[in-house]
Amino acid sequence: MSSIKIIRRFCIVLVAVMLIPLFSVLAQAAPGQDDISNQQILILCGFQYGIPVADAYIKSMVDSLKAEGIPVNNIHVTFLDLNRNDTDRHRFLMQEILAETSRGHHIDLIIATDQVAADFMVKEAKDLFEGVPLVVSYDEEPAWEGAPRNLIIAAASDDVEGTVRYAFELFPNTKKVVIIMGADDEKAPFIDRLIAALESLNKQVGIEKTRDLTYAAMLEQIAVLPPDTIVFYGSYFQDISGETFVPAVVANTVGQVANAPVFAFIDMHIQQGLVGGSVVITEKLGQQVAQAAVNYFTGTLVLNEEPIRIEPDFYPLFNWQQLKQFGANPNLLPENTVFLNKSPTLWDEYKELIITAAFLLAGLAMLSIILIMRNRQLGRAREELLMYSETLNERVAERTAQLEAKNRELETFTYSVSHDLKAPLRGIEGYSRLLLTDHAENLNREGRAFLQTIRRSAGQMSSLIDDLLTYSRLEQRPWQQQAVSLQELVSSYLAEPVEEIAARGGSVEIDLPEITIYADRDGLALALRNLLDNAAKYCNKTEAPAIRISGLVKERSLIIMVSDNGIGFDMQYHDRIFGIFNRLHPEGEYSGTGIGLAMVKKALERMGGRVWAESAPGKGSTFYLEIPLTGSDGASKD
Repeated sequence: MSSIKIIRRFCIVLVAVMLIPLFSVLAQAAPGQDDISNQQILILCGFQYGIPVADAYIKSMVDSLKAEGIPVNNIHVTFLDLNRNDTDRHRFLMQEILAETSRGHHIDLIIATDQVAADFMVKEAKDLFEGVPLVVSYDEEPAWEGAPRNLIIAAASDDVEGTVRYAFELFPNTKKVVIIMGADDEKAPFIDRLIAALESLNKQVGIEKTRDLTYAAMLEQIAVLPPDTIVFYGSYFQDISGETFVPAVVANTVGQVANAPVFAFIDMHIQQGLVGGSVVITEKLGQQVAQAAVNYFTGTLVLNEEPIRIEPDFYPLFNWQQLKQFGANPNLLPENTVFLNKSPTLWDEYKELIITAAFLLAGLAMLSIILIMRNRQLGRAREELLMYSETLNERVAERTAQLEAKNRELETFTYSVSHDLKAPLRGIEGYSRLLLTDHAENLNREGRAFLQTIRRSAGQMSSLIDDLLTYSRLEQRPWQQQAVSLQELVSSYLAEPVEEIAARGGSVEIDLPEITIYADRDGLALALRNLLDNAAKYCNKTEAPAIRISGLVKERSLIIMVSDNGIGFDMQYHDRIFGIFNRLHPEGEYSGTGIGLAMVKKALERMGGRVWAESAPGKGSTFYLEIPLTGSDGASKD
């Protein structure tokens, strides 16, 4: 081979070696068209966090996007809270927050979950995220004030006409229609369509709206409706007095109070106990929007000047028990109807018994064969039993180790909550206190008020963390049944709060029997302390607060009663007051975290007892603790 050929081949090899790193860099810098892991999405909600429909819609979208490979850190969710804070100042603050997002992230797609968010995007935020496509969740194209964007319309309109049709098919003799709506809903899209749909029936039907009523007056009206009346629930964010509400929570109350069938246009409202309607399934719509975003990122969906529409599917969604309650015939509904709380058929109710009986008959038929093979199977069983006994201890040890590991993980989590989460709260409280004390002259009145609000919020958050930790430890710690003197327990654990109540001008009367019971001392003390604090809180606005703690020994149990002359409550909310975070009054009106009565219920359940209450608005409350006397002195005396 000539020297020239050798040099030529050497040069080719050298160039190839030099180009390999370059190709590698290019391959990393230019991912395939289907790689969407670097895409950034901004989800805008016009309402506050905690609106069930919006939260479910957003969760469905986020879960679907994550499943398609978009990291959760690339999904930015912003709640504008414009339904409660529709002021120029708040809108300016929201605009600044979005401006900060635009500076810190390269957003590739914006999803507006409602018309409020979309209107904000095309007005106040029109100059942000230039050229980024927009997805809106209602039927119409936004009224652009700036440059139009490429648009995807996820038509989430209500099937008002379908719901009206189902309502009159189920209740053809209807003479009156009541439309539940808030004071801010007069221009809501469903109103005109609902009126038009009712008029198209060519029936003499009277129509009433609740727009001009307070929330309490609206509930009073729907509780005493005349026969042959049906109700349509639209939305309810605010009443005529200006008080704001969560529509799904209102739907739940409406379903309990109304004495006529209530139809709705949103699936999650129906799930709160209403009769039903033709609706878009929120979870499915969220999945459709997420899939459209993925298709756009991968190039499957090409956007242009004309909006792309995503047409949702409507489903008849009905509550079986509500239909039966109001005498409707479910068989009038389509075959694809989705039923909630459907009564089981005979097969559904007894299928386990039928299947068990069939197996028993088959077993009897096989008994003769089993007896013939008995000796062989017996020998095999002995071998299997020996093998099982050899591994049983190992399995028990393994399961014990797993349980101990889980307990350690729970303890680590509790430690993290009590230390790591409270540390920044202490920092917030400390620095805000320093600002108020050392730099007050540099702050105007509004600034000082903001800092006071920050300190109160930090204190409330700290109290909430403490109560949540106490509640979680009720499950973790072992319960120690021991002899407890009831009067000694009350005098030692309740002396301090009793003195505090007396110092505020109140009175506490204690009339308990002299009895020693077997119970968990700390758990019972926690329950009594929380009930005393609860009674003091809700009668502190009474001229002469009075609390009475008494007891009654029955045949098998001890009942302790804590009574007060406070504001009381409506018994229809009895079960709610013992749940976590279930408050019957606004947070600013009465203090507390909404966990105290839940801890009382948990403590009594752990001791094998129970707790309940009796009350009426304005007439005080009485809470009852029933503790079993099994193993106690009281039981032995019987």
